[in-house]
Amino acid sequence: MGKTWTDAQTYCRNNYFDLATIRDTDDLQNLVNSAPSTYFGQAWIGLFDDVNSWHWSLSDSSFYSTGETSFRNWESGEPDNLGGQEYCAAMTPGGTWDSYSCQERLLFICFAENDPNRYIVISLARGWTEAQTYCRKFYTDLVSVRTKAENDKILQTVLANFVVPKLLWIGLFRDSWKWSDLEDSTFRNWDTWEPDNALLYEQCAAVYLLQVDSGGWADQLCDILLPFFCYE
Repeated sequence: MGKTWTDAQTYCRNNYFDLATIRDTDDLQNLVNSAPSTYFGQAWIGLFDDVNSWHWSLSDSSFYSTGETSFRNWESGEPDNLGGQEYCAAMTPGGTWDSYSCQERLLFICFAENDPNRYIVISLARGWTEAQTYCRKFYTDLVSVRTKAENDKILQTVLANFVVPKLLWIGLFRDSWKWSDLEDSTFRNWDTWEPDNALLYEQCAAVYLLQVDSGGWADQLCDILLPFFCYE
């Protein structure tokens, strides 16, 4: 019985609890063992790509007042996830934000909790993850932007450092894969080179059920028809 991911989710919720969540290797092995021995292919699990799931690198909840973690200053049309791989945010010369591939080498802004200047512009071109590592090593973290006033202040700091405005990384990133039942498990078992978003809209996860090496995951178009795993 093949269904799209959304139809499979509906079926599981109506008849059981939800699509399967996999929390560890034991869960994964039990799931693979429960599959019919005659089926070799893929089957839906409960993992999906939430394109609106943006978070700040600085995760200390005490740093934010109510509502401040959700402040956004996106450029019109952003985030557009152009090419399917734009998981990190940069501040433009005008102070708005655009999404970019995290592999882009940009200058960046660190936040220094114990420095009176607080916002430290780093004139080194780095990928987002490298920038995050640098800020955490020498300061506190990549900069978070909690309010419009803070965004304006950060922009003024940037403009004071450059004659020609630059594009700079900030601490916002998209941690997008979530479980259908909202389980917060971070366990992942992606197959080699996955998730690759090869067709640009691969936002649902399936598990490989093979004669050899079952259990790897792949991202897939959500509207293809596959068997699926529910749990109760």
